[in-house]
Formats: sequence, structure tokens, C-alpha cells
Amino acid sequence: IDVDAQMISVPVGVNETRKVLFAKIEPPVLEGGWLQPCLSHGEWLHVHCHLRRKNSSFADELEKAVKQKLKRDSIYRGKAIEVSYKWKRDANQFDPVENAPQFISIGAAKEDIVLPRHVEEALRISVFSRLEARGLLKENGIPFRHGVLLAGTYGVGKSLLAEVIATVANSHGISFIMVKDPADLTEAYAEAARLGPAVLFMEDIDKATESDASESHGRSNAMNTLLNTMDSAGTKNAEVLAIFTTNHPEAIHPAALRAGRIDAYIEIPPPDVEAASRLVRLYTRMPDGTSVLDDTIDDAALITACTQMDGMSPAFIATVTRNARIRAMTSGRSTPGTEDIAASASASRRHHEMVQELSQRIPSAGKLHPLQKLMLLLQPPQ
Repeated sequence: IDVDAQMISVPVGVNETRKVLFAKIEPPVLEGGWLQPCLSHGEWLHVHCHLRRKNSSFADELEKAVKQKLKRDSIYRGKAIEVSYKWKRDANQFDPVENAPQFISIGAAKEDIVLPRHVEEALRISVFSRLEARGLLKENGIPFRHGVLLAGTYGVGKSLLAEVIATVANSHGISFIMVKDPADLTEAYAEAARLGPAVLFMEDIDKATESDASESHGRSNAMNTLLNTMDSAGTKNAEVLAIFTTNHPEAIHPAALRAGRIDAYIEIPPPDVEAASRLVRLYTRMPDGTSVLDDTIDDAALITACTQMDGMSPAFIATVTRNARIRAMTSGRSTPGTEDIAASASASRRHHEMVQELSQRIPSAGKLHPLQKLMLLLQPPQ
């Protein structure tokens, strides 16, 4: 082994590393030949070989073995990662520490997601069934490849849903790749295809697909790149479940929505009354599984108490639940009852309505500078 050999720590998970040898080596079988790894200016790891002619087939066998190893045992396979290729767009040299995919901390369970029942059923069919019953679907000729668009306003739970999908995917040996910048979609899709079966999750797809009247057919260059990626022969048979989110479905170019590109459109609205009642039960559940709610409250009574929560975001409902507990405790009761929940919901209703009114006054706030958003919020209604 080379005297300059070193053991380097390679991340293989969240807060998990593995020591590997990085050195020039001279295996006896090569009879004086040697192998030496080195990093190129791109993201590739090169292995330089110095061999006798009679051992030249060793290089071909090594290349084949490495490809098989990467396909079968990549440190990213079956894990949740976030990728960024900004370094490449900026023509910078690849940094194996800063620019490598980053492992994502996950752990949220399906029980942590509470949505209207029809939305949960749509997600079960288009997303979770593909993750949990992939083998069964494959046996019956149903491909894993699928495109899903999740649409909903801010705060309805799309980010938490992403973590739940990642957790379920990893528990079934399926990779999860998060991409934040639409400019990285082509590279990320190729990575998902290499690590397939994989989930590719991208937020704010409207930023890449919005129409541009100045471009041909109203498509921006980013839009054309996206469509080419979704339609390319290299991705047609890839085992990739592509999930996109948007706060502005009206901004997405129609060409991106046709079947074969997007196969399911799922709108995620704020919780209805029934979903709000389930969120209250979730937010009053203790770590040991017990509940701080009055145990005499049945589902029907809780739904009635949650009437004023219809359309509230999960964050509002969490606040209402905390206030209900405070109301009960300061009234000499250890557990909140329906009257505490109803009173707290009623007290928060105007706050919720004010936020809704302000949101309607700035329909395209997502595309404005923060100072512009502030000026619109301060502007009195007409």
C-alpha cells in the first residue's frame, strides 16, 4: 500500500460515516501493477491502472464489478437524499464534501398526516400503494413509473407529506430524492433512474413550467428542458415515481399536465371539520400513546366541537388545541372538553379569516419581493 494512504470518512447516512481506504495499491495478482483512485474536476472518481499486457483484462473485469456494485449497493440506494447541482451550473469544481448528495433526516409516520378522507384515498392509490405493494403491481403489469402533482396553498402539510413519503419509501427499500431547484430536475431525474426504484420529489414545479409569452408556444427554456426530460427514451422505462408540488397550479403550462407526464392531480385543501377533529386527537396524544382529551368525548361530539375549525390550517388547529388545554387547566380541569375546544376555535376564527382575506389580496405573492408583499399587506382594502 502507498505510504501516502489515508482512511477517509464517507457519509453513508444521517450522522453516520464509514471509514474507507483511499490509496494507491499494488495487489500481488497484478505482478507489479498498481491501481490508484483520484478525483477529477467533475464529480467522477477515476481509477488509474498500470498493468502488464497479460493482465489487461483485469481493468475490464474491475470496471464491470464496480458498475454492478454501484447499481446494487450504492450508499444512496434506499436512502433519503437531497441533491443540488448548482456547482455544475456555476462551472465550479466538484467538492466531494460540499456538493455530494446530502442525507435527509426522516421518521414521520403515515399516522402523522391527517387530510380530508378523499385526499387520503387519492394518495393511497397514486403514491402509497406503489411504494407498499410495488411487487404486486409489477406482477400484474402495472409500472412503478408515475407522475403526481400535489397542489395546495401554503401550510396544508405538503412538506410533512414529503417526509412521510420518504419514510415509507425507505422502509420498502425505495430511494427518495428531494430536489429544491427546478434547474436541477434533469440531473436529479437521471440520478433517480440510476437509483431506481426511486421517488423524485420536487417542490414548486410551477417555477419551471410557468408559461412565457416571449418564448415559442409560451414555453420557457426551463419548461422545454423539463418536458424533454419527462419524455426522453432514457426515462420512459425508469422506475421513478415523480411527485411535484405547487402552490400555483394555474401557473403551470398545460403541456406539463397531460397524461404520461402527470398521471394524477391531487388537490390538498385545508382540513375539513372531520379532518380537524382527527388533528385535535393527534395533537393531544402524548408520547406514550395516551390522550389528554376527556375520554368521554366520542367522534361525533368532537366533530361538532370542531365546527369553527373548518378550513383552518394544521398550524391554526395546533394553536387551538393548545389554547383549549390552557383554558381547561386554568379552569381547574385536567383534561379539555368539547366546550374548551369549541371556545378556543371560536376565538381563533377571526384570526384565520383575516389571514385568508390578506392572502386573497395578494394572489401572486409567491412571485413578489418580500418588500412588495409587505406593502400589499399594509394596503387597506378597497
